[in-house]
Amino acid sequence: SIEKPAMNGGEQCHGATKNTQPCGGDIQQCELSVWGSWSVCTASCDGGVMTRSREIETPAKGGGKPCQDWLEEANECNTHPCEEGSRDCKLGAWSKWTTCQEGPMKFRFRQIEQQPANTGAPCTGALREASSCMAKVDCETSEWTQWDACDKTCGGGQQMRHRQVTKNPMNGGEACPKVLIETQGCALEPCRRRDCIVTEWAGWSGCSATCGIGYRTRARDFKQKPCEGGQGCDLDLAMVEPCFAPACDCQDCLWDAWSEWTTCTKSCDGGQSTRERNVIQTPKPGCKACEALPSSQVQPCNTQACHQHSCVDGKWGEWSSWSACSGTCQGGERWHHRHPVVEANDCGIPAAGMSMEAEPCNHDVPCMKSQDCLFTSWGRWTECSGQCEGVRTRTRNIAVPAKGAGLYCAGSLEETAPCHNGGGLIDFSDPTCSLDLSHLKGGMEGDAGVMRFRNVIQVATTECPYPGEQTCSGRWVDLLVTSTGAYQSCLADPHYYEGFGQITIASGSEASFKFQLVDPITNQPVAMPKLMLKFFGLTEGDGTSRMSLFAKGFKDYYLSKQSLVAVSSVDAGGTFAASDAGNLGNPLPQSPIDTNDMAERRTVALLYEEAATFDVKFQVAGGDSCHRFLFALKGCSGQGGCCEVDPCHLY
Repeated sequence: SIEKPAMNGGEQCHGATKNTQPCGGDIQQCELSVWGSWSVCTASCDGGVMTRSREIETPAKGGGKPCQDWLEEANECNTHPCEEGSRDCKLGAWSKWTTCQEGPMKFRFRQIEQQPANTGAPCTGALREASSCMAKVDCETSEWTQWDACDKTCGGGQQMRHRQVTKNPMNGGEACPKVLIETQGCALEPCRRRDCIVTEWAGWSGCSATCGIGYRTRARDFKQKPCEGGQGCDLDLAMVEPCFAPACDCQDCLWDAWSEWTTCTKSCDGGQSTRERNVIQTPKPGCKACEALPSSQVQPCNTQACHQHSCVDGKWGEWSSWSACSGTCQGGERWHHRHPVVEANDCGIPAAGMSMEAEPCNHDVPCMKSQDCLFTSWGRWTECSGQCEGVRTRTRNIAVPAKGAGLYCAGSLEETAPCHNGGGLIDFSDPTCSLDLSHLKGGMEGDAGVMRFRNVIQVATTECPYPGEQTCSGRWVDLLVTSTGAYQSCLADPHYYEGFGQITIASGSEASFKFQLVDPITNQPVAMPKLMLKFFGLTEGDGTSRMSLFAKGFKDYYLSKQSLVAVSSVDAGGTFAASDAGNLGNPLPQSPIDTNDMAERRTVALLYEEAATFDVKFQVAGGDSCHRFLFALKGCSGQGGCCEVDPCHLY
């Protein structure tokens, strides 16, 4: 039966849940006797044959397997030549099978017709064969049934199908299959799987400007956040676009009415009269420009002939100056015109070309000073939405709207990103909450056995309950590591291990140390709600020395899943010692946040609660090497994720 169904995407059960085997009556397998001695060779030279045989000692019964092997064997002998010429061995034809009246087996035989001679090929094969008299009956099963209904609708369930034995095997027939019931996984989708969904866009906001050009925004929010493998959102949550309000105190362009036609320039032979109009109101910046309309018109008059004359062609006069631009900014038009100085008579050719020309103007003059749109800086990220993994957001606003020919803002006003809260105090790969051991004053050799690590962490105060958020400054704390007795120090390799504190002890010696968190000025102890002290590099070295430490007062301890550290507990504390025949050449980690599985197998982490002082005794038994104990710390200085020991279940 299924002892534990698959859940939350786990692997489903595979294989049979029921086996069958024959039953009812004694089952006897066929057994053969041992081989007899070889017979005398049939020839003294040119190759002969010698044989040996065996009998069926116990016949098969009760569905047992019948004998299938040879009952007689032949082998060549005396293969040296008698005379020239080679001859291969030949076997005769098989005889008929004997009857089944004398037992459950039947036999047939054959003889050697020709012996091999002079390197001829020998005979191969049996001279007697046996077979069961009872017909074989193979096992038969029914077809598989349909899969039954899944026992769950989601979250991973099981369903089964089965078949039955319809005919049991007999007389050595093919056995029944072992699997009569099959199971498979079903309804594998998580029950709480949800994709991220956002709401519809809200309506556009009002325009940021009451006149001229401004901007407006609209936003939307999460309607449903993803859960248990659901697809996350990758969409904008805010939009911005320009908007256009009525012009600010506009004064549009106005044309005057046409004047009266002037008197004809001639009384006969064709003359001209003209009329004009002007712009009586120029537009203000940003307002409606003047339409491209003619400012003067000309027409012929008194075209009747005065008397006979020669043909006179028309001729234009000089162009007038350009008029003022119809718009003072963002484009307009200006005109100039000319009049004919000689009119063509009735047979002359009129002057070619336009009497007025127009061209664009002030198209590169902005109505207001151009300004590109500018965003504010991004705000702080929000807290992570999940205990270990989640989503966080940050926002920004438009600091300066675009003006004139300036570029409009492009981009979202809100961003979302995945986040990770870290694995708590036990996760040294996450530098959050780590004590800073980079400011060391003094050393075991140079300062009477005292190491002082300056400003290792800020703890909470009444004015700053959450110093980790960097919005205020808490109370700085120093770490004192003091030898509580004489001990034999030594010089290890000069390599620097970043982020660690270290204590070196000669082989065959021991030393006790007091670790204490103190006020930098008063040296008074400062207790922390929770603190994790982790030691690295416990090893047996080359087999002649062994590193161990003894501690007391800790709340709990943590080892890696494949730890090589042995633990022995007593009422006053616990001893942690290397338990492997390790290699002294195993490299130590370069920093607490950059370790590997091999290095983690040689570590132990001790959890202290509401403690300011804790004692540790170090020992190196045997050997002649100098051993280095590396240590690092993480602490809870107030509230939040740093006060969780193992929120993501790493250990």
